[in-house]
Amino acid sequence: MPLAKDKIITAYYDLVVESRSPDISVDQIIKKSGTSRSTFYRNFLDKYDVMNQVFLVDYKKDKPQTIDQVSPFIDSVIKTLEQKSDYYQLILTVSNTNDFYNYLYHFIYNWFKQAFSKQTKPPFQNTDINFVSRYTASAITYTITQWLKNDQNLPGSQLSKSLYDSLPLHLLKETSNV
Repeated sequence: MPLAKDKIITAYYDLVVESRSPDISVDQIIKKSGTSRSTFYRNFLDKYDVMNQVFLVDYKKDKPQTIDQVSPFIDSVIKTLEQKSDYYQLILTVSNTNDFYNYLYHFIYNWFKQAFSKQTKPPFQNTDINFVSRYTASAITYTITQWLKNDQNLPGSQLSKSLYDSLPLHLLKETSNV
């Protein structure tokens, strides 16, 4: 990752944690990171893009990619959020079209959609992929964010297992022919 991009991400994270508020301006991020406005916009669309990049930096790139790795995928998302739970609790208070809840939902939805798409024996309908991916992503996102908002009232590993056990695995298997 380029140094300027890393500085901006770190500055945003530090500002949110220090101020205990997700209401951080681009000017504050630029000042804290020691970068210019043009550098900021060369690397990010807006402050919400930076907010989401904190998650991507923490989430390791070589994570599970196939539908038979649902449990490790859920584990990795929860562990990522658990590492900086104070930060994620704060940014989950933002509520708009660019909020972290929507970002996390789409991240999980796209993972399932991509994982289903890799199942090619035999090919299955996009409507099936979309339905099961949406249903699963909605359930996981809602449950994880409620867990974060409630101060992780149970260990992340237990939440992961409970989520996995409650998934409609019969739909996953029928849709992907696993």
